[in-house]
Formats: sequence, C-alpha cells, structure tokens
Amino acid sequence: MNKNTFIITLRERLKGLPSEDIDKSVDYYCELIEDRIEEGESEEEAIAALGSIDEIVQKILADTPLTKLVKTKIEHKNQTSLWVIILIILGIPVWVPIITSLAATIFALYISLWAVVIAVFAACVGIAISGIAGIVTAIIFIAKGLFLSGVALLGSCLVLIGICILLAILSHYFIKLTVFLTKKTVMGIKKLFIGKGEK
Repeated sequence: MNKNTFIITLRERLKGLPSEDIDKSVDYYCELIEDRIEEGESEEEAIAALGSIDEIVQKILADTPLTKLVKTKIEHKNQTSLWVIILIILGIPVWVPIITSLAATIFALYISLWAVVIAVFAACVGIAISGIAGIVTAIIFIAKGLFLSGVALLGSCLVLIGICILLAILSHYFIKLTVFLTKKTVMGIKKLFIGKGEK
C-alpha cells in the first residue's frame, strides 16, 4: 500500500469522527511515514511498520472521548428531514421503553459483575483474617500444651490461607475480565457512532 492509498483509506475509515480529529490523526500518521522514509525505509515498509488500518483505527477510537463522538453524531443529524422527526416522535411509545429496558439490563449486568468481584474480595479478606487469627490461636494452644488441638487448628488455618490465595487469584482474573468487557463495550459504542467509516 502506498502513502496516498493509506491516507484515503484512513480518512474513509474515520468518517464518523470530527473533521479536526481526522485531520490531526492523518497528519500524525503522515509524519510517521515521512520520518521512516527519511530513515531509509521504502513507502510500503514504513506503512507496514505502522500496523494494519484496523489497528490504527482502534487506537484512534480508543483515544477519542465518547462524548465527542456523540456530539459529532448529533451535529450531523441536525439536518434531519421533517418525516424522520415525525416518525421519531410517533415511535416514542415503542422505542423509549425498549431502549430504557435495554440500558437498565446492561447496567444491571455490569453492576452484577462488579458485585461478584467485591463479594469474592470480601470473602478473601474474611478468610485471611480467620486464617491469621486461627494460626495465632493454634500457637497459643501449642504453648499451653494442647499440642494435638493446636496442630489440627494450624492445619485448618493453613487450608484457609490457601483458599484465600486461590480466591485472590480468581478475583484478580475476574477484575481483568470485567475491565476487558468494559473496554470492549465502550469501543463497540464508539464504533456505532462512527458508523459507515468502519468496515
């Protein structure tokens, strides 16, 4: 792919963004290509080193605030015809409850995910405190001559601490999953706003 094709394709894929953001992004990537060409790379090598157009569009979208995309979309929609406005008004009894229930469901699922993370973390803290308190108690038992009871309690507490470690690992991965799903959801919403620019 040569530089002109790259620029045209990038502009096309970023169509839903504000024009100043498109210009800024295209200028930035043009400058990167020119710098690589000055360092001795061919035009094709310089463009290939940037990554695929999809990756570049993903990076640009990730850096663009959602509010800016919504504002741009609304500004573009201000030239809506009278018939579209009438249809939107007549459809309010149908689409408002659907959109509201969909948004509430998504929000409830999101809150539920974080509730599970908090519950697992709270269980981990509770088990850790119980394990530590049990170890201290086991040491007191052994010091008082209740050797068998102390060793049994110590073993139980070590099992509790092992469970706590497993829960901490599980909680860590669940937090990563929740953050990943959040990022994917936001990127999906952003892609809806740039619409036809994305393939």
